[in-house]
Amino acid sequence: MPAFLDSDYTHYVYMEGNVEVTEKNLVYWEQTRSLFLRNNLNFVPGLHRTENDTEGNVFSLDCTRHPTNRPVISVEGKKFISLGEPYQGMFIMDRNLVQEHINSDYFHLGQKGWYGIRESANLGSTYVNVPQGFEHKVLIPVDNFSDSWIPHLTNNYVTNPNSPHSKIKIETLLNGY
Repeated sequence: MPAFLDSDYTHYVYMEGNVEVTEKNLVYWEQTRSLFLRNNLNFVPGLHRTENDTEGNVFSLDCTRHPTNRPVISVEGKKFISLGEPYQGMFIMDRNLVQEHINSDYFHLGQKGWYGIRESANLGSTYVNVPQGFEHKVLIPVDNFSDSWIPHLTNNYVTNPNSPHSKIKIETLLNGY
């Protein structure tokens, strides 16, 4: 990460090798990050991993329960929610987020709570300088939720009846928000 700040690159991306990030996801991330910055909000646009079953149904990989009583904010008429399970198997950082992360204790200490070493690396700046009233700073869009979806290409949870992951149909995840 420190070498990134000395480069000409604009974004730092870290991800598991079994997800597909599309141009649509990158455009959503950049537009949403700009929206947050324009409004002096230190949030990070979240991406949400999905899996498909053999019938073509799309499931939330990252949420093992429907969100209830979760913080929702509206920014310039767009709604965002802070999910209780912010893990996304990757992160995107602009230069400011990289600098913030490098300056944090989290960058130097590594592991976060119950997350393992690999999982902690995927958290990026999730728990760095969290806005007051929030557990973390990753928000996903309520409107245009599908812009944040990234396929988990192995689909290994949706077919595993013993796993709590990929059991909630994505179309019902944000019902009520």
